[in-house]
Amino acid sequence: MVKEMNDIVGSRIREERELLGLTQGELAKMVNLSGKAAIANYEKGYSRPDIGMIAKLANIFNCTTDYLLVLTDHKKAEIKKALQPEDKLFDDLSEEDKKEAIRYMNYLKHTSAGDGEMSATLEEKEISRNRY
Repeated sequence: MVKEMNDIVGSRIREERELLGLTQGELAKMVNLSGKAAIANYEKGYSRPDIGMIAKLANIFNCTTDYLLVLTDHKKAEIKKALQPEDKLFDDLSEEDKKEAIRYMNYLKHTSAGDGEMSATLEEKEISRNRY
């Protein structure tokens, strides 16, 4: 049972990481881990992050800790709730374009100035923006 829960927690971490377009190494760096091994172990269900790590991951993924801990299937913070009600542009996007928009907005959120460890240089932001 514990292994099954670790597998589900791990799959949610992997899913959210991939949604943001991050590698395991990039995510590890964002949560101040020295390498990608811990993230890989979480994702494979070999180990489970402690509560402090769950909180860091939930913040990065813009979801609740309950979602990562499989206490709910609702992520809580949906991108549509963050948009102004009069903004219909998001509604007209394909599902793939919506995912891409979410990845980019999360990237901007986590690389904006003042985020300490997660801030990127202007050059890094420009390189990333050119991807889109």
